[in-house]
Amino acid sequence: MTRVCDIRELPSMSALRTWAAEHGTTVRHQGWDLYGRPVYTATRGHVTRVARGRERAPGTRPLVWRSPLEDIGQEDPTGPDPAMDRVLDDLIAGRWVLTFTEDTRGRRTYVAHRPTGWNGRGNPHERLTAPTHRALLAAIARRNRRDIT
Repeated sequence: MTRVCDIRELPSMSALRTWAAEHGTTVRHQGWDLYGRPVYTATRGHVTRVARGRERAPGTRPLVWRSPLEDIGQEDPTGPDPAMDRVLDDLIAGRWVLTFTEDTRGRRTYVAHRPTGWNGRGNPHERLTAPTHRALLAAIARRNRRDIT
């Protein structure tokens, strides 16, 4: 048996209230979206309609995400580091796999290793470790500096 779920956003709360009244259902507050606006739904069978309120929840701020790679090397007064610039490129290109291990006390060791089947420059079994994520990225940058010079 095939089941279909039909979810659509309506342009306003009044449109959602009208739809709910026409279909004999109620409007329910479901929570907040990423921008702090309330999200409301009305469901009848497999059909759900959604609308967002205009007001923001008290004390909410828009979602802002900062990459931990944005400020790598910024503390260096001599200027940008080409090896640091390559770290992000290496990660995106899949030249390193990042993970971590935990000991019995729950302490993490961050690990970078080459992907399975690596046939690029360097040792395919190369493994870098560090006590923090930032330190691991710096270790990759140091590794890149060796390639540049």
